[in-house]
Amino acid sequence: MTALKGGAAARRQLSDVGAVALAVGAGLGASAAFPVPVWPALAVAIAVFVARRPVLLFVAVTALASGLAAQALAGAHPAAEGPLAGRAVVLTDPAPMAGAVRAEVRVAGHHFDLWARGPAAAALRNVMAGQEIDLAGTVTPRAATDDYQLHRHIVGRLTAERLQRRGAGNTVAQVANQVRAVLERGAEVLPRERRVLFAGFVLGDTRDESVTTEDDFRGAGLGHLLVVSGENVAFVLAAVAPLVRRLGSPGRWVLTLAVLGLFAVMTRFEPSVLRATVMAALAVTAWALGRPVTGIRILALCVTGLVLADPLLVGVLGFRLSVAASAGILVLARPLTAALPLPRWVASMVAVTLAAQLGVAPLLVMRPGGLPVAALPANVAAEPAAAAVMAWGLTGGLVAGLSGGLVATVLHVPSTLLLWWVASVARWAAHLGLGDLSPAALVAAAVIGGAAVLAHRRRRSYEAVVLWLAVVAVLAVPGWLERTPPRRTALPGVGTLWRSRPGDGAVAAVLVLEAGARPLDVLGGLRRAGVSRLDLVVVPRGTRTAEALITTIASRVRIDRTWVPASGPTGAGTQSAPAGRGGEVAHPRQADEAELGGLHLVVTADTPTLEVEITVDSETATDGGVGSAGAPRARSPPLRRDPSGRRDGHPQPHA
Repeated sequence: MTALKGGAAARRQLSDVGAVALAVGAGLGASAAFPVPVWPALAVAIAVFVARRPVLLFVAVTALASGLAAQALAGAHPAAEGPLAGRAVVLTDPAPMAGAVRAEVRVAGHHFDLWARGPAAAALRNVMAGQEIDLAGTVTPRAATDDYQLHRHIVGRLTAERLQRRGAGNTVAQVANQVRAVLERGAEVLPRERRVLFAGFVLGDTRDESVTTEDDFRGAGLGHLLVVSGENVAFVLAAVAPLVRRLGSPGRWVLTLAVLGLFAVMTRFEPSVLRATVMAALAVTAWALGRPVTGIRILALCVTGLVLADPLLVGVLGFRLSVAASAGILVLARPLTAALPLPRWVASMVAVTLAAQLGVAPLLVMRPGGLPVAALPANVAAEPAAAAVMAWGLTGGLVAGLSGGLVATVLHVPSTLLLWWVASVARWAAHLGLGDLSPAALVAAAVIGGAAVLAHRRRRSYEAVVLWLAVVAVLAVPGWLERTPPRRTALPGVGTLWRSRPGDGAVAAVLVLEAGARPLDVLGGLRRAGVSRLDLVVVPRGTRTAEALITTIASRVRIDRTWVPASGPTGAGTQSAPAGRGGEVAHPRQADEAELGGLHLVVTADTPTLEVEITVDSETATDGGVGSAGAPRARSPPLRRDPSGRRDGHPQPHA
């Protein structure tokens, strides 16, 4: 009878599967955000937890997460428009943006997106996260459709009219900021590009990152290296391990939690670090209690706790990617290591990378540029060096910051070389032209890879090798196949790319930009389309922002000619201007025409925006490339062509 009772009690214990179900329930409840009464749901959850009823606990936690999410959404309701003044806590490090300085702040219990210009910007620029300011300004409500700001609890935009620094923040914030300052001071000996990468790798500070660098890392599937992650947490714990080992169990537990908390504050509570620090805290607590648990259970309990603490985290892509990558590593890394036909140390490295990529693939594969095929080789090549930068940055970097001068220069020689290698891998992999992983390719690769693992377990080595080669072919071959580019390619958030057919061996390329296109989106869209040269770029509005955008594009893609409206800051009211970063700049008038290969362009409007109608092989395109009603389209003055087939004295270019 006792044995039967013991077996029944064991079955009521929360297993790994039960813990995962609990995390899934919390996520589903937070996504539903149905207004369930919170206190009754909490009371039921506590009661069924004490009674060890896993099924009822799942229901109670799902209901509790739903009620908490409804409360969080109500608390993040867009703020009322009007003046606002008071004491604020700065939540993120101020960053320059669009001629202003912006940061997230908490005022009167609500989060605002703070923008400052003029004297207010000068004052805000010298403030760090965690510090306090006095401010006065005007509130603009958050757009109801802005999900990004909603999930960051931001209720509106606060434009500062007066701003003054007041307090240095609490003790933890002061210590964290001092450590950051030491690391940044030591990294001043690095070249600027390397210094920016160092700040991203070690501290998650991407404020000074160039658009071209970010596009390289995204295109190579290395974007996660530019922000701090769970890997950084592991290196922090390794750095303090010699000190921790000298303490008794209670001291180890307290010191480890203190270090984890300090690092989370230092890195501004990045979602991936938040996940990793909570997981590490749960693991060390389980160890201190003498009840070690599996990684899967720790991850599941971590997700459950974080979602209950902040239900809006379920809408943050960084959090979801961090959880998915961790789950992929915990579930798949070991079987993949055993199954890969490689030396053990290589197989282990490749397996971890592959497992993480498989974990995040379902979240990214449907997004433009979500999961590049080059991500696997790029991560295998760059991860060891990136890990070394993280480890050395938190140890040697601190010594460099405290010492300065020649000592800092010598200590950061390894950092310079390692960062150069990672940046080179990112640039190389981003431009391999392997394309992005399609849903069909992902499913096929997963199925064939699973068959390879099974073949290895059945000791069919030859069959396993053949299947792994098939996986490589499924991923890589489509990017190597020569495909005729489409005449019209819609680039989301960028505009439309027009290309002529390769008649005489030349392909003309015209990019019609959307108003408000962002540099990062434009570079990514052109990279994925395989464009290295543009015959013409059509800019709908001649603003300073558009001028900066053309300069950014020209840093990666050769531009022969740019059309901008004659009116506006960049327009001079003339037909053309000397060539610059954007090639020869022209200001076309209505009814002007141009011929580029098989593309015929006619300007339909030149004010207030530049609009164009494009004809491809006698078929008129009704849309100039922007795609929405009332959006601008483009045109331009004629391009001169001599009998030899050269335009304006330049050879016919290739796209």
